[in-house]
Order: sequence, then structure tokens, then C-alpha cells
Amino acid sequence: MTKIKQKGFTLVELLITASIFSIVMVIITGIFVYAIRTQMFLFTSKKIIAETSYAMEYMSRALRVAKKDHLGNCIGTNYNYEVTYGGQGIKFINPLQGDKCQEFYLDPTTHTIKFNNGSEVIQLTSDGIKIANLHFEVFGDSPGDPLQPFVRILIEAQTRQGGSPLRLQTSISQRDLDIW
Repeated sequence: MTKIKQKGFTLVELLITASIFSIVMVIITGIFVYAIRTQMFLFTSKKIIAETSYAMEYMSRALRVAKKDHLGNCIGTNYNYEVTYGGQGIKFINPLQGDKCQEFYLDPTTHTIKFNNGSEVIQLTSDGIKIANLHFEVFGDSPGDPLQPFVRILIEAQTRQGGSPLRLQTSISQRDLDIW
């Protein structure tokens, strides 16, 4: 009698192969999911940075050229700025736009930065991000003080879904000397 040798795999060999394949697939899937989450986080961070940087630059350019309100029609006689909304807004006179009384502020209902240019209200940040905090501080703007006025702006922004906020801060001094 001759023995017939069967070709194939044993059940143990198949179970080991399936287990190794499953472990490798779980590892690859985990890496893929981690990469997608990281990419989404970076994309949303980039969007937040782009929008808040735009808003910061826009506000900086306008506040840099603000001039004294000699007549007191906008903010008070001989002041350059008026902090409004408990520090979440700032009014000023813009000489580049016909000496209009203008204001930047945080809209508490939409959590966006808005700009009242004297004739219309413009939204500076999109509804895609949430401005958690916008804060203005003015230094050296008292009439008769020897200091050049400057404004410190702090923005805290995050996605609408939450997460840790991104904080940006800058200080702006006026372009023209504060004399007269």
C-alpha cells in the first residue's frame, strides 16, 4: 500500500495566518485613522490661523492710522480710541475713509468678528470658526499724557465643534505721533 500525501494547510496553520493578517490590518487601519485625524486637525488649525491672521491684520491696519477725536463726535474729545462692549470692541476715527467713526467688535450671538465701517457692518471671520474671545486694551491714550497710544489685541478662536482655542496677540502703535 502506498500512502497518498495530501497537499494543503492544517487548521492550526490557517488560524495562525489569519491571526497575523488580522493584527497587521488592525495596525494599518489604526495608522490610517490617526493620519486622517491629524490631517483634519492640521486643516482646521490652518483655517483658524488664516482667518484670525486676516482679521488681526485688517484691524491692525485700520487702528494704526486712527486719529484723535478733537470734536468728541465719535469717542470723546481728544481720545484716539474707545474700548466698547466690556473690552470686546473698539471705536476709532479712520482718516483714510473720510474721518468715519468705525468699530471692531465681537458679535456675541454669532461669535464672529464684525467691523462697522460707518455705513455697513462687515463680518471679518466666517461662521466656520468660533471666536471664543476678542479683547482690546488701550494704553497711553489719556489726554495730556506723554505716551504714544497703542492697542493690544487678543483673539482666541476654535472650531465650532470645540477643542482647545488658538490664541493670537499683537500690539499696535499709531503711525502718526500723538501730538496736538
